[in-house]
Amino acid sequence: MRWYSPNAAHTTTKSTRDCTSCHINSQALGFGKGTLNYVVKAKSARWEFTSYYANTPQDGLPQDAWIGFMKDLNGKTTYSSHDYFFPLDLKEQKKMLEVGACIHCHQKDDNFLKRLINGDYQKMLKARKKACVIP
Repeated sequence: MRWYSPNAAHTTTKSTRDCTSCHINSQALGFGKGTLNYVVKAKSARWEFTSYYANTPQDGLPQDAWIGFMKDLNGKTTYSSHDYFFPLDLKEQKKMLEVGACIHCHQKDDNFLKRLINGDYQKMLKARKKACVIP
């Protein structure tokens, strides 16, 4: 059985995390330690995850994972000792990694990141160039 205790992903400290440390970080997303790659081929793209640890026979997840990569929550599983603390469901994983795909290509573009942080993501998504390939 895997149970996780609450933490606060968005804390108030003097130091800050960059966008990549959440949107393109397998541990922050709950998949566990490993390599998260964004693969673009022609006009399609997908995320791939290779776990550092082997899957356990009990639940088929890597030893340090909270949720399977691009898997939805199991309604019969209790994920935490607190009702209000749970891993990202499949829809939330897709949202996080969709933004991660944009950050992957535009992480050196400060103007892009400022617009992203200021809540312009949906507008940016609609106005993206044909060269932008997201999953």
